[in-house]
Amino acid sequence: MVFFMQQNLRPNIKVRNALTQIYGIGSFTANQVCDQLGLRSSLLVKHLNGAQLDQLARVINRFHVTGQELERVIQQDISRFVRISIYKGFRFTQGLPVRGQRTHTNARNTRKKKKPILRA
Repeated sequence: MVFFMQQNLRPNIKVRNALTQIYGIGSFTANQVCDQLGLRSSLLVKHLNGAQLDQLARVINRFHVTGQELERVIQQDISRFVRISIYKGFRFTQGLPVRGQRTHTNARNTRKKKKPILRA
């Protein structure tokens, strides 16, 4: 296992696929980063050396918000919506669809009461 950006990456998969395991990086961004660094598409994670991992981390941190920082930004945005009392904020607090989907017949799971998640 390679520990990269607070995420364990499996060593026997391609770098482009492994980058998509990081929260906030999809396939498009992973391809962009690999192309920018000149990493070939068949390169496996276990064949990356320390310098290449440092370059990857530098490029990703420079241009993209990922991981816990992205989760924090999203939560701040939601709390801002609630604080300034816009329609989107009300929908978030009520646990209903936010982007205009119908709720009369659909969105059954979102309309259910949310049970609190207990974490150990």
